[in-house]
Amino acid sequence: MSRTTTMLAFILAACASSPSEPPPNPVADAVANTVPRSEMKPTVTRTGDRHVTMCRRFAEASCSQVFAALTTPDQLRQWLNAAGRKLTASEIDLRPGGSYRHTFTAPGRTTFVMYGAFRDVVPGKRIVHTEAYEGYDWEPLVVTTDLVAVGRDTVMTIISEYPSKQVCDRDMPNLESAAAAYDGLATLLAKNK
Repeated sequence: MSRTTTMLAFILAACASSPSEPPPNPVADAVANTVPRSEMKPTVTRTGDRHVTMCRRFAEASCSQVFAALTTPDQLRQWLNAAGRKLTASEIDLRPGGSYRHTFTAPGRTTFVMYGAFRDVVPGKRIVHTEAYEGYDWEPLVVTTDLVAVGRDTVMTIISEYPSKQVCDRDMPNLESAAAAYDGLATLLAKNK
């Protein structure tokens, strides 16, 4: 059995054992220890009927640097995009019970809005939030982002829990391009060294 298969089995077991609660930090630790330094590009894997896991390793970036780039509007505007739409407005109240709203604008000036509420925030380590989109008819996703230091690098693990298998099926094709947006984050972190 490969290291990746073992890691995915562990994640799937954790997700299945508590489908309404985000997996605990040991999942992120297990994932971090299976992502070799040579694999800096994101991996996106379906880990259950309603769960998708994305992993990305950032070279020579601390967990606090990655956390700041994920949660600070000025930094987000420098790297985050959605299928060619540029992040043009970002409001974040970073605390449990706080909310966020990101507005993306396409070249033709059409907008796309993503918003949600924070359930858990542990600076430099973890963010759990809901994620919804204006104009979409599904319930919000629950997204858990864990950051784990591995040497001088940070491994980011994002587990997205969809409201249903059907919504996960519908959104899965979009996730590969969404994962590519994290190349912009890697570039920003390298520039800020």
